[in-house]
Amino acid sequence: MPIHFCPVCGATHKVHPILHTLAYGRQLTCSPRCKTAFSRVICWRILAKAANDPAFAEMHLPEIDVKLPTPADPITTSASGL
Repeated sequence: MPIHFCPVCGATHKVHPILHTLAYGRQLTCSPRCKTAFSRVICWRILAKAANDPAFAEMHLPEIDVKLPTPADPITTSASGL
């Protein structure tokens, strides 16, 4: 079985030969969690490139409002009435 490197976490994992063929040279993610995070990683890469490269930033890209993940907020509701 072919071995791929996860583009999100960098883990190595085996891939079924049919999926390897369908990947067309791209690396496949290792888990559903990494697959979910992959789109955010790509978005962050594009935004970082736009911030550092004036020529890239001059292109007419659509406005994207990206909110970076924040730590979980503690419970803000009051339990004093219970």
